Amino acid sequence: MKNLTGFFHAVLMLLTSVLIACGGGGAAPPNPNPIPRYNWSWQNPLPQGETLNAVWVSSPTSVYAVGVASQVLHWDGLVWKNMDIAATQWSANSQLDFIWGSAENNIYAGGNGGLFNWNGSAWRKVDIGAAEGDRLFAMHAKSASDIYISGERGKIYHFDGSSWSRMSLGLEDNLTAVFAVSATNIYAGTYGELFHFDGTSWSRVCTDLEARVEIKAIWASSASDVYAVGVNRAIKENEPAAQSAWHFDGAVWTAIDDSLPEYQGAAQMWGTAANNVYMVGASLRIYRYDGSTWTAENNVNAAAWVYGVSGSADGNSVWVVGELGLIYVRDSAGEWTLLSDQPRPTITSAWAVSNDKLYIAGSGLGYFEEGQFTDIAGDPDYMLSKFKFVSEKAIYALAYQYDGEKMTATSVAVLKYDGSSWSTLAKQAVDDMSSPKAFWVVSDTEFHIAIEETRAAVDQNGIPIRQQVRMLMLHIKDGQMSTDTMDFAWNGASTNATTLLGFAPDKLWAIANNNSSREGILLYFDGTRWQRDTTAGTLKPLRALYGVASNDFYIGGDDVLLKYNGTGFTRFELPPTQYISGIWYQPSGYVYLIGTNGLFSDVQLLYTFDGNKITSTTPVSVNRVLAISGYGDSGLFLAGDSGMILKGVRLLPGSAASNAPTVQTSRGAALHAATGWLSSSAPSYLLRKPR
Repeated sequence: MKNLTGFFHAVLMLLTSVLIACGGGGAAPPNPNPIPRYNWSWQNPLPQGETLNAVWVSSPTSVYAVGVASQVLHWDGLVWKNMDIAATQWSANSQLDFIWGSAENNIYAGGNGGLFNWNGSAWRKVDIGAAEGDRLFAMHAKSASDIYISGERGKIYHFDGSSWSRMSLGLEDNLTAVFAVSATNIYAGTYGELFHFDGTSWSRVCTDLEARVEIKAIWASSASDVYAVGVNRAIKENEPAAQSAWHFDGAVWTAIDDSLPEYQGAAQMWGTAANNVYMVGASLRIYRYDGSTWTAENNVNAAAWVYGVSGSADGNSVWVVGELGLIYVRDSAGEWTLLSDQPRPTITSAWAVSNDKLYIAGSGLGYFEEGQFTDIAGDPDYMLSKFKFVSEKAIYALAYQYDGEKMTATSVAVLKYDGSSWSTLAKQAVDDMSSPKAFWVVSDTEFHIAIEETRAAVDQNGIPIRQQVRMLMLHIKDGQMSTDTMDFAWNGASTNATTLLGFAPDKLWAIANNNSSREGILLYFDGTRWQRDTTAGTLKPLRALYGVASNDFYIGGDDVLLKYNGTGFTRFELPPTQYISGIWYQPSGYVYLIGTNGLFSDVQLLYTFDGNKITSTTPVSVNRVLAISGYGDSGLFLAGDSGMILKGVRLLPGSAASNAPTVQTSRGAALHAATGWLSSSAPSYLLRKPR
């Protein structure tokens, strides 16, 4: 068979011929073409995949939900729509923790960026007297003219219908919960403490609370029926859990954890009466109290944590939202219906073959097309590890056979999928080694594989473990295996190779990281030996390696992007704490990068590199993006944790871009509106294909 690297080289050079090369290691002039703009839409999960923290039900056909990345969603009984706070005053990295309204034209939402009000036509920021940057944690409103909000450093803000005032408990701790039974009967909670206001002063109540319990929610049906629930933080090994659910009967506070089945902590409560109370939290459970007994709603099969709960005033519908866009609804008959997609396996690699078809890999291999996932069965004799995509009829997998007792690989193999079945191109037995880490396909008969050598050992507690000795670069050619010579010592158990990239048998690159020193390492193979390249200077951990030619490739990592032009590297620095985790080329000459912004570890951003500078070009900000791919200049895909997929369609010049990914509705939601809470288990969705 022809050398695949030569094929790769020719095709990719053709696709990227308009890229401007750097000369002598210097930066290239900026791309003269305008930076492309994209409209983004959720493909999976639906209606969207951002974590939702709170929900407010205005009516059976009007529901609002808020969450991370400035998400404000509205369901009108038929479709979900995105109400974009971020358009004018809200950072795309902000988080909304609560929402409540007195009417459709008077809705409040707040979190770590302050408080906002919807007046029926626009969101505006509300000055409540909090210091700039202070986070707001919880809200309780008795009416439009009697609103309480808890915040940082023991502050509570009150709205009387005309102006905001502030109360202080004299604490440095944040108040994470608040509830007003009346103007002279208010409760607020924080770490290990619950406070009560009697109209004159604040005092501590429920003094049995331990410091590690964070009160997250307070709810009361009356002065003699008050609940305070929270999360048990920082539990030490073998230490009994602290009580984190309490009830006040008008005289004494009593721990009620034992009466809650499988209780794991709570985030929010909502109810309509003493015999109809709901509680959700940091678990998959929803609890309901009927006046005498707490019951876990066992007909709810949630695969993500639930964080927010609310319902209609008559209690006939209850809505729950949570992690990864989870949405559940309970009807008057007590039946729960899931209105969002369940999480799927995490996607770590993606390859677009058209604007509507995306190959994906993670724990396995498959593709996503026209809104549907299709799994490709792996070879039953192997565990598949890493993938290289050449075409739909040439997908390569790094695989191994596994010794479950020793926790090591007994053999390593390279497999090829031709569109219908797998074949084994190479297989070699390995001694006392763990799973392979990375590989590169030169041709169907030649491969480079990075694998770690381990040995049996015991830890300080005498427990058997596998201890890394070194990394090896295996070279398989024409059925024969050898170990490539290395001029660089792998520093024992500290260093791991993560990615290999090749352009010819004598032109291979690898990135590795020293886990103890947090140092990024560049390696180069000249056909004879692997050598360390230090010309780029001192590097922090490296996370991405992608290129189209031996004189045109990029490396991304912590605080830096490196471009290689055949003679040397050019460094492009990022702000501190930012890093690049994925890279993709566009035929127009732009390079797209995904990576964290450093403010929240699970928030990713999309950047564009024009040959001279890195720019954050879109408002896309989603949880845990791990892969990026595109098809020509017309489309981009982002994919990652729990099967999330976002699609970007390139806009024509002069078109207006959306400020946030659009959301789509499930068939189940439409049936609810049309038939009065009729549930549907159909997996298909309306408007799944963007128009």
